Amino acid sequence: MSGLKKIDLQTALVYGPVSSRRLGKSLGINPILPGTKVCTFNCVYCQYEARSPFSPSDVGSGEGFADLEAIRRKLTDTLLDLKGKGERIDYITFAGNGEPTLHPDFPDLVDITLKLRDSIYQGTGTAILTNGSMLVDEKVRRAVKLLDRAIVKLDAATLSTLLKVNRPYKGFELDKLLPVLSEMDNLVIQTLFLGGKLTNAGENVDAWIETMKLIEPRGVQIYSLDRVPAEDDILPLAGERLDAIARRLEDETGIPAEVY
Repeated sequence: MSGLKKIDLQTALVYGPVSSRRLGKSLGINPILPGTKVCTFNCVYCQYEARSPFSPSDVGSGEGFADLEAIRRKLTDTLLDLKGKGERIDYITFAGNGEPTLHPDFPDLVDITLKLRDSIYQGTGTAILTNGSMLVDEKVRRAVKLLDRAIVKLDAATLSTLLKVNRPYKGFELDKLLPVLSEMDNLVIQTLFLGGKLTNAGENVDAWIETMKLIEPRGVQIYSLDRVPAEDDILPLAGERLDAIARRLEDETGIPAEVY
């Protein structure tokens, strides 16, 4: 698709720092094996190839995920190297090739990361990019709450629209996720709006705004396609429409919204 970037799967456990539109200089942690995509969603706009979504039970064995000790060693070496070079890091961010919270030792990974941050890069923020599907698990939720920013994807406020846009694993329950989001003090909602035949920028916006009122995130990040999507017939939404949605959200809820 003309003008959109092509992004390949991450090939490292720790990567960057990269220049992020939302997080400044971000050092990424990819707890999924290099070159592998493991996610509970199969979003039509995903920057990676289309892949059938995993349910949490599919990955219980740990297959497809990086060894915790290997991540610890790589993160330690990277932080020490960057510190020695005097490089700035704004955030250490859990992201990578799919859904990072699926890692069977995710709470331990958060604990390791926070301790390394405090000992080597004090003052650096911590964040996660997640679709939120695993936040219904109390252990995962407790770990995510320890981070400075939990940036959670929520592209639709009705299950019917979410099924079309995000194509989650069979059995995903939106009505169980939303109450969980409302109890998170570090919550930032990230919403990608699509144009074209498959759009979530029509009637879905009304329900979406009402949902923002209920869960009360610290902020909302609104954007559209910037990278080549998994499906060829997905179109970006015009910037003017994104701006209008952001203004409406702020007017009706008082929640700050940024358009990227």
